[in-house]
Amino acid sequence: MKNILFVLNKFPNIGGIETVTTQLANRLSEKYNISILSTEASLDRQPGLKNDIAITVIPENTFALEKNDLFNQYLSEKKVDVIINQGCNENITQLLFDKKLPDNIKIISVLHGQPMNETVLAKQFKREQIIRKKSGISKYLKLWLNHYGQNAMCKTARKKALSNQKKLYQISNYIIVLQDFYINEYALKYHIPDIQKKLRAIPNPSIYGQSPNLSEKKKEVLYVGRLSNSDKRVDRLLKIWKLVEPQCSDWSLKILGDGEDRNKLETLAQSLKLKNIAFLGYQNPEPFYKSARIVCLTSQTEGLPMSLIEAQTFGTVPIAFECSSGISYILEKGNSGICVPPYKMNIFANKLATLIKNQELLETLSQRAKTSSGRFNEDVIVSQWIQLIES
Repeated sequence: MKNILFVLNKFPNIGGIETVTTQLANRLSEKYNISILSTEASLDRQPGLKNDIAITVIPENTFALEKNDLFNQYLSEKKVDVIINQGCNENITQLLFDKKLPDNIKIISVLHGQPMNETVLAKQFKREQIIRKKSGISKYLKLWLNHYGQNAMCKTARKKALSNQKKLYQISNYIIVLQDFYINEYALKYHIPDIQKKLRAIPNPSIYGQSPNLSEKKKEVLYVGRLSNSDKRVDRLLKIWKLVEPQCSDWSLKILGDGEDRNKLETLAQSLKLKNIAFLGYQNPEPFYKSARIVCLTSQTEGLPMSLIEAQTFGTVPIAFECSSGISYILEKGNSGICVPPYKMNIFANKLATLIKNQELLETLSQRAKTSSGRFNEDVIVSQWIQLIES
């Protein structure tokens, strides 16, 4: 029986990569010995992870030589055959790069975001920094800092990303992206040749089965995810809801998730005088997918967001900014959900209000969403992973 090691930056933790890792580790443990290694943990135990799957944390602040020694010792003790590098984090990539692994250890690196999303996130991060500056700075100085600061951060982020992916391509037997279109996008943006040799596409699976009928649902709009303005931009959704709420006073918006910007978002909701809104924190999303009719996503960038895939299995209709080809892929260019040009908030608000008011459109998109979600069947995707591990 082969020994499989998942390595990732933060685990246990609440997030999309961690949820997918848990799901995949549980299923692969039916055939392999599974263990998990991380450099940081925010929880004592990962929700939903089988109790017999061991988690080891090597703290990020451990000295490099000591970290390498601990990693080498771990690989030897566990007799690792395959390493699955979840997220392609720079620190993890460097750890794998510094250690010359035996040829018999296979490395599979999984990119969970859109290729070169590092520059998008860097630009947004700089924007948030400028916004937080004291009000004594003039509007024009803020604009100048924003423009040149974003350009500088994008250049730095691009340089680091290219270096990281060059190392990753060198050490990995396979690099996994989340859909076929990302293969060419990865090769183009990271200047990677010979894409047929190492690049493969495997989407993330959905763990959920059939959903109730639309008639059993409530008048609810849902957001599921991290509360972070640097990437998820839930602040946009609140401003959109400000435009929609007066037209649909019997509908409510439910926010599931937690994060560093939760307090700011709750304050924003109060300042916008939103009435039909609830911040519910981190919870099991399944009952909310069952009851909600619509799920919204207003992110700056996404890879292949699980909240949309999961929502579709329950016939919950997604509406999202088309900020990546991953969104287009899930929503089939608008056939099984509504794609909105990024980041046109008035258009988003109009489309959301139209969807809320149009029962026939809701029912049609709900049925299409259920059908579409079959592409992310867990059994099919796990079999693709087993085939890759055994190749």
